[in-house]
Amino acid sequence: LYSQNFDSMENKPYVPQDLGEDFYQMMKNDFKDRRGVKTSDSKVLYDHWKALVKNYKEKTQKLNKTEREKNIFAAITFNEEDVRYTIDLHADEEKSDTNMSNFFKSQMQQIKKEEADQKKKEKAKQISKETLNRLYPSKELEKRERLEDEMVVQQKQRDAFVERVIQMYKTDFPKDSDFRYPTTLFDYWNELPDKKAENIEKSDDEAKQAFISYFQEKMSLLDEAYSCLLYTSDAADDLLCVDLGGRRIIKK
Repeated sequence: LYSQNFDSMENKPYVPQDLGEDFYQMMKNDFKDRRGVKTSDSKVLYDHWKALVKNYKEKTQKLNKTEREKNIFAAITFNEEDVRYTIDLHADEEKSDTNMSNFFKSQMQQIKKEEADQKKKEKAKQISKETLNRLYPSKELEKRERLEDEMVVQQKQRDAFVERVIQMYKTDFPKDSDFRYPTTLFDYWNELPDKKAENIEKSDDEAKQAFISYFQEKMSLLDEAYSCLLYTSDAADDLLCVDLGGRRIIKK
């Protein structure tokens, strides 16, 4: 029994141990001091450790036993598999941290750019408003702004109406994608029994115009956003109906 247990321990593969961040940083610093350049390349650092092992074994008796040499001498006695594992592990972590740092840096740059663009828009809006104040009497300007506000409210009400009908259609026909067509939605809405209860009550003309204008506006936005790109199958999912080449398919 003891013999069998001993044999099983001998055949068990060795599991490398992490020697810690300090060891990895010591190898990096020693390489920089000796070569004059920085590196985080795991293969280079591992080869540097092997060179240290060879050099220090040859001049063990000539060491001055400084604190640095004591640390290096201790490092060369470590298990080679542990050394390779530690260097690979911390080099990968450092690379991952660098990539993450670069990602956040690019995100911050994007945010700053958007803030700068927003400030430019606000400044242009202010200049436009000041120009209008000079060109139009204050009452006329107030009327114009009131009309614009009413248009925004009407647009929000229209969007809420259409999106509510789309939601109901998708609930009733989860596998059907014909909700992307204004005529299909109008026919579906027209057959609903209790529009008032669902808060989607409108005249036929108002409903038809709401569906048409809603999808025309969405298509216009998509045309602007993708004017310089080929439509892909992923992008096509958001369009009313396009093929992979970007051509619209008009359903009759």
